[in-house]
Amino acid sequence: MVQPLAASAPAVTDVFGVLGALVGSVFGPFVTGIDRYLSFTLVLVVVVSMLPIVLEVFRAQRVRRHGGGVR
Repeated sequence: MVQPLAASAPAVTDVFGVLGALVGSVFGPFVTGIDRYLSFTLVLVVVVSMLPIVLEVFRAQRVRRHGGGVR
């Protein structure tokens, strides 16, 4: 039986997470001054992660305001 794509998504993200950790552990010692950019990078990740939620809230408000006809 073939699994749907959504069922394999956690496995794909796990693989990318492991690969990211391996790349970071191999190349990490060669990157100097990373502490200057760490806070900015974390804030950027949080903002980008919240963007779909904010867009969906605005979309839902627009649909509610216009009677559900706008997509």
